[in-house]
Amino acid sequence: MPEISLESRLRPAGNPRSAGLSTQPNGRESWIRRGRADILLTYLGKPLAILELKKPGIVLEADDGKQGLSYARLLPVMAPFVVVTNGESSRIVETFSGQPWAADTRDATAFEALMVSAAKVAAGDRHAAIATLMGSDPQVWISAVAAASRASVAELTVTADHPLRPFGPLKVPRLATREVARKLKAGTRLVLVSGPPLSGKTNVLEELVRMIDPRVAGGLFLECSASEVFQKIADLLADTLDWPVDMESARGWVRQVSRAGGPLLLLAIDHLDPDDRDAVRMVEDLTSGAFGPALRVVIGLDEHATRRALQSADGRRESPIGRRAEVVEVTDLAEPEFRWALDALAVLDMGIMEGGQHSPDLRQPWLLQAMATRLSGIKREGIGVFPAVPGLEILAQARANFTNPELRRRYRALAQAVLVDAQDQSKPHAISLQLTSRYFVRRATLDATLQEADAGWLLRQGYLTPTIADGNTHIVTISIPELLASELAGCLAAELRVKVHKNPKLAAEWLAGGASNFLFGDIVAAQPVLDLASGNGRIPLALYEALAQMTPVREAASVGQHLIGWVEGFGSVEIRPQEDGSAIMTIDGEDHIVEEGGGTYANVHGWLILAQLACRRIVAEHDSRQHRLDPEVLLLVGTADFVLRQPRNDIFLDSLPLHDTGDGGQFVCHRAGVVESVTQSILRYLNTEPREDREAFIATALELDSIYLTARLDIALRILVRSAVTDTAAWAEQILSSTVRQALLRHVEDH
Repeated sequence: MPEISLESRLRPAGNPRSAGLSTQPNGRESWIRRGRADILLTYLGKPLAILELKKPGIVLEADDGKQGLSYARLLPVMAPFVVVTNGESSRIVETFSGQPWAADTRDATAFEALMVSAAKVAAGDRHAAIATLMGSDPQVWISAVAAASRASVAELTVTADHPLRPFGPLKVPRLATREVARKLKAGTRLVLVSGPPLSGKTNVLEELVRMIDPRVAGGLFLECSASEVFQKIADLLADTLDWPVDMESARGWVRQVSRAGGPLLLLAIDHLDPDDRDAVRMVEDLTSGAFGPALRVVIGLDEHATRRALQSADGRRESPIGRRAEVVEVTDLAEPEFRWALDALAVLDMGIMEGGQHSPDLRQPWLLQAMATRLSGIKREGIGVFPAVPGLEILAQARANFTNPELRRRYRALAQAVLVDAQDQSKPHAISLQLTSRYFVRRATLDATLQEADAGWLLRQGYLTPTIADGNTHIVTISIPELLASELAGCLAAELRVKVHKNPKLAAEWLAGGASNFLFGDIVAAQPVLDLASGNGRIPLALYEALAQMTPVREAASVGQHLIGWVEGFGSVEIRPQEDGSAIMTIDGEDHIVEEGGGTYANVHGWLILAQLACRRIVAEHDSRQHRLDPEVLLLVGTADFVLRQPRNDIFLDSLPLHDTGDGGQFVCHRAGVVESVTQSILRYLNTEPREDREAFIATALELDSIYLTARLDIALRILVRSAVTDTAAWAEQILSSTVRQALLRHVEDH
């Protein structure tokens, strides 16, 4: 007797009579979303029945089978029957009449048993069902994995209630994504996307999957440990197809696709722990001969984990992963990536104030994403503009966003642990330097400071990421840096209140010392001063005076000095000044000649703190009278004869257009825009204060006859000239052309 055969068919979107038997992508995606499978049962090559398979446990209803009937009637040779089944019960419907079919003869009873049996086989054989549903047409499985990836990414997208999630409104193309794609196209089967925490590795994986050409490959984004790959694939496909999929089915399907000779299958895996042997074995298995050449694997992991993954357990030779993998590095945004970020912001009706292109802080993807998320949640008209220099608004927004008292309590404990590390003079120099560019804490300090339950909760929830720093130091990197900065400020405020009461001068020195220890140190140290004033709106005058008297001091580099710094993306850097004025810079053991060794400035953090404070209206009480401090701060700090920003190995400083003065100072060229917090605070003052106060401020500033203050005024007014407020722009143009520009030109001629 000829065999009855089963053939998979796609159901078109909507009503088949109007949609036709289209197999265009919209039809496939609709079929995938509906999660139903059609099986065409044929006998002697002719349609016999349409099997409509429903998920086990779904109760069959009277309307079930209507779509199958429409589909059966559209076949070139109409299938006489439609069988609807959930694997346990079945219903047979006559295609011509649309009525339930009942056996009334012995042969008909046998035929009914055959139909029910065929339906149970089709519904019950999970491995065969997945192969049938996903294997017959590459565009079917490509659409399925695309839908699964979109669902996975949607679950990881930031919302007001879930700000920790990695994907926000800002989609910045990354150079690393292009490099990964190039390697995959060249035949590399395993690529490791490596970089520091919060550098955007997960976003590279998402972009890679999102931008993949469906004609040549399908990409599946997997947010899981490498050891859980097949379980995650099974879960995603089950959710997408509304059809049970187990691990063995998922593994069999991946093997089938990898050997089919068709489009590539890309697995983008967001986590690999080199110390997890199950995870390592899974990666080794996926990249071995057990799977065909059409499988590609891309994994994101921290830079220190990458080094461990590439080596054997004893560190003496390459691991199997090391022999098979190519590595693509991800760091802060490079110049073209920053331009792409500006384009992406423009799509969201956002932008960055002129000068932001010179800010190393705004090259950090997490900060841009946090700022974009904040602006996207604000009802506004027109373009939302990011400040060129991050300021106290970062902490204000963190306190507004993160209101969960338990999370805040745990982050306060984390902040105390970070302070313990910062004050530990015995820690390695590299650890001290890295604290100025990101937030982390040594694991030993964490265990000694936090309760075990709190530390375990933060680790499980993803707020802490364990890794190993230079010198084999175990550390945990802290997610949500802005919240950690806010809690650091809270810790400092509690101590500052006591210290100011005892000795304001020592309190100012202690606060400035704290500002030198952390990422956003000037912001973290300025906030406690505002917190002190939260009760009566006034800051202690003695504390302000002590900070104001901390005048920065220029220190020329001298032969014999060994200066050590840290540059994100490069690591530890050593600088040795030479007799001819040059310097030797050593990076990763390689020496580089720097033509001008330059010098450094000491005692800068007091003025940096004041520059941040001056972006707010601040007052102090003196002789029972309130004394306005912020314009006074601007007139003082604005005279600094150097570029006043966080002193670190700033790779963007060399790109700044600067002007040298005859007395050895420097000021920023107006073409650079706003690159200092003091200039940004001047801009805010001139944009918000009454006209009479603005003009009095300008007059006093010009009387001080400082080229450095005048240059900062010039930049602020040039920005205001482009204000959307017509009166403000006209006023700025008038002041600029009539007084400030002339004063600046006179200064330049004198120098």
